[in-house]
Amino acid sequence: MTQPTILVVDDEKGFLKICQVILTRAGYQVVTANTAEEALAKLPHVLPDALLLDDNMPGMSGSELAHHLSRSTRYAELPIVMFSANERTQNSGWLKKIGAKSAVRKPCMPADILEALAQALPGAASV
Repeated sequence: MTQPTILVVDDEKGFLKICQVILTRAGYQVVTANTAEEALAKLPHVLPDALLLDDNMPGMSGSELAHHLSRSTRYAELPIVMFSANERTQNSGWLKKIGAKSAVRKPCMPADILEALAQALPGAASV
């Protein structure tokens, strides 16, 4: 079984590094991007199994990126987990509107991130 690939998008480089360590130790392949625009440029080349998106980023927000991807024929089924301190990402109606599976509230424990991804990815709990 191949390792699922997670594209983590956050403008905080320290957080990206922490996520990379947590997810790699859990058996995921990790690709990072500092902006939504960088993530869009990488998507065709990476073909991730899921995205972990921060909401508050300069330029396009994580919510805007999630909404854009959910409307795309190519990426509509791509599981998206939001990761943010932003209140709106804790609202299930908002998550449904933007096409995200779930959200993890910053700050959190590494296990919270892993659990959200396991729920978003079929079969990922066995990673």
